[in-house]
Formats: sequence, structure tokens, C-alpha cells
Amino acid sequence: MVTFSRRSGVFDPGSCAGSVECRIQSVVGDAPALARLAGPEATRVRHQCTVATDERTCTTCGRALRSIGTDVTYTLEYVPGQFVEHEYQLEKLACRYCKDGVTTASGPQKILERSAAGASTLARIVVSKFGDHLPLTRQPRIYSRDGVAIPVSTMADWVAGVADLVAPVVDCLAKRVLEAYDVRTDATGLRVLVPTRPEHTQLGTMWCFVGDDRDVVFRYAATGEGASGPWPFLHGRRGYVQADAATVFDRLYDGTEASAIDVGCWAHGRRRFVALEDTDRRVAYPIQLITRLYRVERLAEARNLSPPERTILRQERCPAVLDQLGRWVAATVNTEPPASELAKAARYLVNQSQALIRFVDEGRLSLHNNLCERQLRTIALGRHNYLFAGSHQAAHRTAVSTVSCTRAPNTGSRPCRISPSSFPGSPAASMRTASMSSFPIAGTRRRPTRSPNSRH
Repeated sequence: MVTFSRRSGVFDPGSCAGSVECRIQSVVGDAPALARLAGPEATRVRHQCTVATDERTCTTCGRALRSIGTDVTYTLEYVPGQFVEHEYQLEKLACRYCKDGVTTASGPQKILERSAAGASTLARIVVSKFGDHLPLTRQPRIYSRDGVAIPVSTMADWVAGVADLVAPVVDCLAKRVLEAYDVRTDATGLRVLVPTRPEHTQLGTMWCFVGDDRDVVFRYAATGEGASGPWPFLHGRRGYVQADAATVFDRLYDGTEASAIDVGCWAHGRRRFVALEDTDRRVAYPIQLITRLYRVERLAEARNLSPPERTILRQERCPAVLDQLGRWVAATVNTEPPASELAKAARYLVNQSQALIRFVDEGRLSLHNNLCERQLRTIALGRHNYLFAGSHQAAHRTAVSTVSCTRAPNTGSRPCRISPSSFPGSPAASMRTASMSSFPIAGTRRRPTRSPNSRH
């Protein structure tokens, strides 16, 4: 083991026993970030190392040395996790005279009925699959190194049970998303095993909804149609909805399913020009103008502006850029052949012009929908490893479990800590109301205000 000090020297821990005396001073769980590799949430053990007694005098004059400070060096160690089997011996009492029944001591409450898995074991398996994207088929070999043999079928039942218990809490989170000032949405595909189909699989859709940049909810639909995806979830909404230009969202804006206000995504518009960079040099100009809009947003972030201040900054700097871009787009649409890729990219901005400029007058809206797309990476990484969901019901549970293991947007809060009180339907929490404190969104940044009629 090698440790490096600020002087770039190499310290041999073996010398600690001879020349210095080491003693553990304290264990700090919430200490400031001292080490470069460990974050503020890491557990720290602080050691106080003192010079040995025979080295505390000056070698020249023989006088006692005095303290002039300390040097700090760090060593990062890993303490492997382990399974611990708890054996509960339940005392049984009976009356030797009446012989009227047996009284048995109460044992530990079970998270899942007829299951020996404790809360920490369930958390390990669920977070490993949906947070670390480790399929259940790979986990038994890992756990066998600790002397524990858990069949894949057993873990599958545990994962399903956890999803069913956490579902009421996820429903509470979905209500918060619906009440948000602005909702972002996007979708990605997820293959589902369907033995009755000729190809034995079906491509389902995993919808993601982000409310006020803090709450994330996933919803699975067997198809990519709006009737099974965003329409029922956002039915009756009147607030802002940010999405791409897919026609599946049209009914949310025209009053058919909802009367939401559409907010465009500049990232989608920019990608169409970026895709032509290698074949058409003319796209450099619109890309440069769109980049200026992003610079305004970076300036607002650097200044830590509030939404009203951000609105003022946008109104001062964005209209001129949008005017130049509008003139170029109009000229391109009028002169380019309609079938050309450049004309299609320009026509996208024309068709979405009102939705794309919505952000200028509302500082709480974002320039793009990248935040929602980043949340979908969790689904994309998972399906790359476990390939498909076992059934449509399993896909629904995947949506629920992914929410419980998703870090909060813009804050990086850790996945929820699963304990007996985290499961609203478990015996340990039968009298407890579903609480949002078990989820990473608790305590994160909130929007300053909400739309008065964001839902109905």
C-alpha cells in the first residue's frame, strides 16, 4: 500500500510502527471533504500520528522540539461488504397445567412475506440491477464469493416484491410531477419477452417525465402510441410541457387531451444542422447563432441568476440572435429544394418557432430537453446489459424500481436508502403514510413558484 503526501513523497506505512506512534482519534461520517478521492458522504477515520519519544529532541542542541504544525497525507481503503445471517431463537412458553396454547416471542418483521431477505439485502439486489445495471443472472456468482447462494428465481421474486411495495411512493412522486410548473418528457424503447409472438419479443416504450428539474418518474407502455403513454399521464394539463416535435404530443396542446403550453427543444433543432457539418459548410452559421443562445444560459448559470433575472438577461441578448437566425432560416427555406436535408433542418425551426422562443419570456423554462434525455440513459444502459424485460408486468416494475434508484437531477443525490420503513405496504409500515423522504428528491432544489393551474 502506498500513500502520497502533499510533498509528493512516498510514505511507507511499515515505518509507522517504528518511528511514529499512531492512534485513531475519531471516526468522522460527515466531515468536510479532506481527501481528494473521497466525497463528503464518505466515512473517514482520522489518525493522529506523533513523533516517537526518542526523536522529540533536537539532534544539534539537545533541547525539546516544539510543534509547528502538521502535514496531511491520505490513504483510500476499501472495506468489502458482507452478508450476515441473523439467527433469531424465538422463545416458546406453555402452561404445563392448562395446556391451553403456546405463547411464542415475536420475531423480526419481514419486508416480504415468507422471505429471509432483510432490507439491506433487498436494497443491494435492486440497486445493483437498476442502479448499477447488473443483471440478476450475474449477481449469484458475485454473492457466492461471500459464501451465499441465492437462486436467480428467488432474486427475481424479491425484485418484484420490492417494486410492488414501493409503487405507492412512486405514485406520490408522480402527483408531484403533475403539479410541477413545467414538465419535460421523452421516451426510449425497451424490448419485452412475449413468447406468443413470432419473434418472441415486443418493443415497448419507457416514458420519462421530469417535473421542475427535480422529480423523475418513468412509465412503461406496451406501444409507442400516445394513448398508452403521455396522453393519460398528462391528461388535462394546462401548464408547460417540454418535448420534441413528435406528433404524438400534438393532442396535449390542441385541447384534445390537454391544453398544455408547448416548449421547444433547441438541442433537437441544433442536431439537425450538426449532422450536416461534414457535407454542407453552410450549417456553420446557424450553429454559431444557436451557440450564442447557449452562451447566454451559461452566463446566467455563472451569475446564479434567479428566474426573473434570467428572463431579463434573455430578453436583452436573445432577440437579436433569434432575429438573425430567423432571417437565415426564411431565406434557406425559400431557396433550398424542399427535399434537401438543409431545407428540412431549417423547416424544423420554422414549424417549431413559437415553441422554441417560449423560453425568452419565462426564466423558469429551459433552452433544451437534455435533462430528460439524460434520465433515459439509465434505461439505455440497463437494456444493454439485461437485454429485455421478462414480461409487460416486469417492464412496469422496471419503471418503478428505476425511479427508486435514480439520482435526483441537478443535485446528484444518492439513490434512496431502502429500510423497513421505506416500504409503505410492509408490516413494518402498515400504519405509516407513504413518505417522499425515502426518495432522492427530498431536500433538493425547488422552483420558486408553481403555475396556479398547472394540472387542471
